[in-house]
Amino acid sequence: MCVSLDAMARPVGFWLNLFELAKQLGNVQKACTRMKVSRDSYYRMRKRRRGKGGLEPRPRRGAARVSPKIEKGVLDFTYSAPELGKGSIAALVCSSGLEVSATGVRGVWLRHKPPLVTRKARFELARGMGMTMATWRARLAAANDQARAAEKATIESTRRAKSIELWGDAGPGPVTITDASGKVTRVLRPRM
Repeated sequence: MCVSLDAMARPVGFWLNLFELAKQLGNVQKACTRMKVSRDSYYRMRKRRRGKGGLEPRPRRGAARVSPKIEKGVLDFTYSAPELGKGSIAALVCSSGLEVSATGVRGVWLRHKPPLVTRKARFELARGMGMTMATWRARLAAANDQARAAEKATIESTRRAKSIELWGDAGPGPVTITDASGKVTRVLRPRM
């Protein structure tokens, strides 16, 4: 159950007064309108009041951490290829036999001091390891070209798969061949 920050910003006494007003009026809608609170918030806070924790703020759950072995793998790949993004680093780590998602990589970067989430931060790290701006740009361009090529291959294979799915091996249908004047010279029909 989520309680909005606005709801939690109100003091406990406010909610107790709202519950008392609703009891006096015998109408939750009127009490909520008068106190400028939604009925949804009223019922959520009433439910919390009856629970074990009362109206006190609940502690937030911390972010899930990856194992130290995976964290070391993520940082090793980040140091060796700082121009890559979280998805590419996750793919490299997975190819080495460790399971991690792009979100897991981002979590490791956030916990690192200083955080490595932005390209600029990773460039500063690379510069500290002796990489020049020209090398950085060349590696970044190569990584971007590789990503574009992979995306283009994925789009093309998807297009081919859809064409085969729609038309089978026969192709999209009859093909007409015309001469220079535009006159149809031949019609090729696929075999069915």
